[in-house]
Amino acid sequence: MGSASAGCPFGVSSHCFGKIGAFSHTVQLFGACFPLPVEFPRTNLYPSSASSSMSSKEIVTQICSLPDSSEFFPEEASTPILDLVENPMHLKNLSLKELKQLSDEIRLELSSIMLKTRKSFKASLAVAELTVAIHHVFHAPVDKILWDAVEQTYAHKILTGRRALVHTVQRNGLSGSASRTESEYDPFGAGHGCNSVSAGLGMAIARDIKGKRERIVTVISNGTTMAGQVYEAMGNAGYFDSNMVVILNDSRHSLHPKIEEGPKTSINALSSTLSKLQSSKSFRRFREVAKDVTKRIGMHELAAKVDEYARGMVGPLGATLFEELGLYYIGPVDGHNIEDLICVLQQVASLNSMGPVLVHVITEENRGVENKPKIEGTYKHPEGLSSSDDLAPRMHHRTYSDYFVEALVMEAEKDKDIVTVHAGMHMETSFELFRERFPDKFFDVGMAEQHAVTFSAGLSCGGLKPFCILPSTFLQRAYDQVVHDVDRQRIPVRFAITSAGLVGSDGPMQCGAFDITFMSCLPNMIVMAPSNEDELANMVATAASIDDRPVCFRYPRGAIVGMDHSSCRGMPIEIGKGKILAEGKDVALLGYGSMVQNCLKARSLLSKLGIEVTVADARFCKPLDIKLLRQLCENHSFLITVEEGSIGGFGSHVAQFFSLDGQLDGKIKWRPIVLPDNYIEHASPSEQLAIAGLTGHHIAATALRMDSIKSPFKGIVNDFKGRKACYKQDWIGGICSGFRILAPTFYIFFASALPVIAFGEQLSRDTEGSLSTVETLASTAICGVIQSLFGGQPLLVLGVAEPTVIMYNYMYTFSKKRPELGGELFLAWTGWVCVWTSLLLILLAIFNACNIISRFTRIAGELFGMLISVLFIQEAIKGVVSEFSMPKEEDPDKEEFQFQWLYTNGLLAVIFCFGLLLTALKSRKARSWLYGTGWLRSFIADYGVPLMVLVWTAMSYGVPKKVPHAVPRRLLCPYPWDNDSLYHWTVIMDMGDVPVTYIFAAIIPAIMIAGLYFFDHSVASQLAQQKEFNLQKPSAYHYDLLLLGIMTLICGLLGLPPSNGVLPQSPMHTKSLATLRKQVIRKKMVKSAKDCMKENGSNSEIYGRMEAVFIEMEGGSPPNPKELANLKEAVMNADDGGDLKGKFDPEKHIDAHLPVRVNEQRVSNLLQSLLVGVSILGIAAIKMIPTSVLWGYFAYMAIDSLPGSQFFERVLLLFISPSRRYKVLEGSHASFVELVPYKYIVGFTLFQVIYFLMCFGVTWIPIAGILFPLPFFLLISIRQHLLPKFFPPSHLQELDSCEWEECPGAPQEKPPEAGGDEGADAFFDAELLDEMTTSRGELKLRTSFSSTEDSCSRDSGKTTSFEEVPLFS
Repeated sequence: MGSASAGCPFGVSSHCFGKIGAFSHTVQLFGACFPLPVEFPRTNLYPSSASSSMSSKEIVTQICSLPDSSEFFPEEASTPILDLVENPMHLKNLSLKELKQLSDEIRLELSSIMLKTRKSFKASLAVAELTVAIHHVFHAPVDKILWDAVEQTYAHKILTGRRALVHTVQRNGLSGSASRTESEYDPFGAGHGCNSVSAGLGMAIARDIKGKRERIVTVISNGTTMAGQVYEAMGNAGYFDSNMVVILNDSRHSLHPKIEEGPKTSINALSSTLSKLQSSKSFRRFREVAKDVTKRIGMHELAAKVDEYARGMVGPLGATLFEELGLYYIGPVDGHNIEDLICVLQQVASLNSMGPVLVHVITEENRGVENKPKIEGTYKHPEGLSSSDDLAPRMHHRTYSDYFVEALVMEAEKDKDIVTVHAGMHMETSFELFRERFPDKFFDVGMAEQHAVTFSAGLSCGGLKPFCILPSTFLQRAYDQVVHDVDRQRIPVRFAITSAGLVGSDGPMQCGAFDITFMSCLPNMIVMAPSNEDELANMVATAASIDDRPVCFRYPRGAIVGMDHSSCRGMPIEIGKGKILAEGKDVALLGYGSMVQNCLKARSLLSKLGIEVTVADARFCKPLDIKLLRQLCENHSFLITVEEGSIGGFGSHVAQFFSLDGQLDGKIKWRPIVLPDNYIEHASPSEQLAIAGLTGHHIAATALRMDSIKSPFKGIVNDFKGRKACYKQDWIGGICSGFRILAPTFYIFFASALPVIAFGEQLSRDTEGSLSTVETLASTAICGVIQSLFGGQPLLVLGVAEPTVIMYNYMYTFSKKRPELGGELFLAWTGWVCVWTSLLLILLAIFNACNIISRFTRIAGELFGMLISVLFIQEAIKGVVSEFSMPKEEDPDKEEFQFQWLYTNGLLAVIFCFGLLLTALKSRKARSWLYGTGWLRSFIADYGVPLMVLVWTAMSYGVPKKVPHAVPRRLLCPYPWDNDSLYHWTVIMDMGDVPVTYIFAAIIPAIMIAGLYFFDHSVASQLAQQKEFNLQKPSAYHYDLLLLGIMTLICGLLGLPPSNGVLPQSPMHTKSLATLRKQVIRKKMVKSAKDCMKENGSNSEIYGRMEAVFIEMEGGSPPNPKELANLKEAVMNADDGGDLKGKFDPEKHIDAHLPVRVNEQRVSNLLQSLLVGVSILGIAAIKMIPTSVLWGYFAYMAIDSLPGSQFFERVLLLFISPSRRYKVLEGSHASFVELVPYKYIVGFTLFQVIYFLMCFGVTWIPIAGILFPLPFFLLISIRQHLLPKFFPPSHLQELDSCEWEECPGAPQEKPPEAGGDEGADAFFDAELLDEMTTSRGELKLRTSFSSTEDSCSRDSGKTTSFEEVPLFS
């Protein structure tokens, strides 16, 4: 691996990683690139360091700033001592020099993690030496070490066995704070600060009572000194005089709460000496003796004052405060001098009866590793956010706080009485705007929430209009003041509650889950919450206008909803007045606060199922909009309230009103959705919402559960209405495609007809000719035409499938053994089976059974798709094997059934089967061929598969004349005009001859067939409408199931085996239409881009033209901004050194960035069904097809359906060696490859494989094999209840995502994880040989392009070129 570095602006170093060959090589990486000349020795292609000797060979490559990620570039900072430390005991024997080096290594480790995770560990960087000294002196976990500030604990976590997990902090891994459940080294959980002294004192008293001797050490910070609880605890500690050590980590160099105010404490040799003196045993003993002497001679008070004055002179400002509280003050101590720290702490630890001690330690937050530059810049954390959160967002998104402050500034400009009081750990940068505009009206009181509330009440009594701004979780600390100092006295204080609801990576510690509950129960409080930023501005204006009672409003952390970043002046809204955002008549969703947006998402999902939803914004929790609630109850049967708060909040107030108003006695059915009754651990905001069940999908699922069996016909009616609205467009979309529609038509025709033909032949053998290919083709054609004309989902392909073959084989065996039925009444009895099956399917459709389909996740769909693919391959293998044997009930004396001709037939079957398979797969990729004209490649890609069937059929007639005419074996089936075929159309006349007993006995197989059809049909429809296809029209599961029941009845009465939705033909149909749509969109967009480029248009104009074409193709509806984001970035960055070098070329670059669209129409399905029907008349031609060609086509369909299956991709990933795994990232890949740890990928894949083998094994059970759908229904409960116990929610969401989020490939370079240098050399040698030799083993010699050789070439008149010579000449 060659490495070269270069300086970049703004202090960013850049590294070039590349594989160095003997020729010029360009590596495209991320960001802005520029040329860098780097020299490498000719003899060593992979120098170990950049300092190796250089030759005149010059290689020009492009470099850029790269993330320092060990996943791809395993060069890590050297930490030899830290690598040996697994727990604090390993620190005991280290020397001072080694302890100092260990501190630097910890700081280096944290800095490295900070760069990778984009999280700030600055507070932990400041306490590296202090943490090392504490664990060197004290004996954790016997001695109790408590931390007050969570951001200071990461060095402690590294030293206590959690180093490997620090990079996972607050991302489904290590807790962001000290946690009792995480490690025995965390005796008490760190909260919002100022709790460690109280908890430590409690442990110290408990120790004394129990007669134990462990030491108690608490570490507090500057923020803690602003809270009252710490002084209460210190005063109590001084009173009890129990031994404990309080360490004040002073990173502000001052005991003053404001760093910009007050003098700084200096550290020098004198202060260091005095601190050591204060902590020494001799000084303490002398002090105790002096106290006794002065008490005896009556000068104790005078001596105490002299001692206080003397210690105040040598100590920093405010040091005597701790002495007054009863703590013995020692300090200041240099927090980065490991020797001084250890000396002082050892002295403190050695005294057994010294009472509480405070050690004042001075540290620097911006301190870097020794001899390294300090970390520059400051970062102010969001409201209530721990410093371990993201360093800075990649791009600035306007947040709710930004909008709130701007609205508040506008109100303050109108009303001069408005002031703000801010309390909390950290202040968001958003509030700087108000401070700058109104410096005399902004009061930041720090972590003094109780004072902030009462202070605000005083401001209000003085005639001002205070806005008291507190994070939700900090408001809990001031609740008593809210009750007695504000609400009970009806003082108009306006509470702006920030960081409300779930807060992502800060987990339960900062989660604002309870404010709705504890604020709405106050008698005089007005409680409201905005649904978006505009409502937030209105509520600011509303709060400013209220002057007779207190009011509060909450808003979440994070980005605003709208795309318009302009500020607007708020307008006061009527108190207790909600509003309806969207009207429907089926279900009402009443959202409170930010959950209104998720209600709108749920409405969008439910509308695709034909369910009309009303969405209302409650705005107020107290007082409730009673008129709105009554209106929703009157007009709807189902009401769901949604809030991002705990039990007892908005939903409870609605329930109280409903119960008193008698609404629950009527028709309304109400369900509340609130946060679960447990603490939700740290994760991303979307993951937390999913865990809490508050996403749009969860809300929609709740609505579906309410609106199911209790509303018969509802699903059918909604489906019919939804599809009726787009019925006309379904036909127009297909007709407008012109001749292009023939490509998917013929593709699906062959995909549908050939398996049906094969199943027909199988039925003919199993039923002794009672059914044949004619009947299977007729059933497929009739049902396909009905589905395309009257069906709901036009993409659904119907056909006779393997479950039907299995059931009819079972029923024929049963009928043949019963003399009352026999073979004569077999079809008549199956007609009754179809009647009962039809009735069951219609009942399932009426009572909305298809709602269960929404509970099938990707894992079920992919397992079922894989099962069908394997069954197809199994059928192909069985078919090829059967070619070597004689069919049943054939004459063994026939010539073609002699051994030599059976063997010949089998060999030809292998040739034709694999020949069709390989050529069909190759033809599907014809568009990427290097040879042939464009139209020829397109023609082969579109029609190559059916063409290959014809080619191999024609080749089967090229066998020698001496071969019997029945070799190779061909299809056997009657003609449609034969008596055996014509009989089926009169089966209904014989149904009356079936005994009544068997008519009712037909219910048993009917139940099994109905279950099979329900599952097969619904899953086929679901997979044809996968989310990655971006279908714009609604589904029709219920209506299609009703139509399937009707079609089953028709087939039964006509003596035909019924057809149902089939796999993999249905998703294959959708994919082929997506390809067609992409071709049309691509052609028009490329043309528009080229026209604009001819006019010398700018990149923005080129993109604008292409976007306009896309919008026009979509019927004028604007696309989702995310869909064209990649295309826009590619076009706009083309000339800026981005991913695309040079000018944007639409022909080359557009394909990778086009969004997926499907031409949703009915024409292709109708045409292919008609072709299937016409093929009945062409039975003579069909009988010419060798059966071996059918087996090859079976295998082709199975293999062609595998790409796009994450299950299949994960199985392949298991077989990739670790040294080659990074190669996956070079191509397009699913997002889970980057986001999920490999061990979880392996575990999830193994579970899928085992479950798949179980489902596949069920199909081998005689007769009971038809029950194979049952494990898939069981998978719903497994996915919901069992898998979350073994996989983190975020990883499970990626592995079982409802859509495939594909990540583009990027060049990666990583040497293998070989055991030694020899393995690495072998790897690189193999890589070199792969690139420098041809497939014939010849060496490719490339002449170099050095300046010297170029001049020689010019002088000699020769041109440099590529040459190929044999490897051994």
